[in-house]
Amino acid sequence: MRHMKQVERRLYWRLLFRQLGAGEGSSSAEELLYLTRLARRINARSIAEIGFNAGCSSYAMLRHVPDATVVSFDLGEHASVAVNKKLIDKKFPGRHTLITG
Repeated sequence: MRHMKQVERRLYWRLLFRQLGAGEGSSSAEELLYLTRLARRINARSIAEIGFNAGCSSYAMLRHVPDATVVSFDLGEHASVAVNKKLIDKKFPGRHTLITG
């Protein structure tokens, strides 16, 4: 659980530092823990998510399911999308695809 809270804090502090909001919705630390445990248990290799937003779920999956790739779909209306997509690409090169629109 502690790791999931760190994921949330890291991404949200990046947004606060840039005076950006996270947009709407986000997974709680409990939800992130459940999802990453499930992905690891079933040995997930490809993960899709609807709604990238601040990137918490993508970041958690990429960090805690090391053999997986993630494809995220998002409208791309919030500045948080671009800011944290850059972080994810830097931290997990080649493992995340973001489809906006």
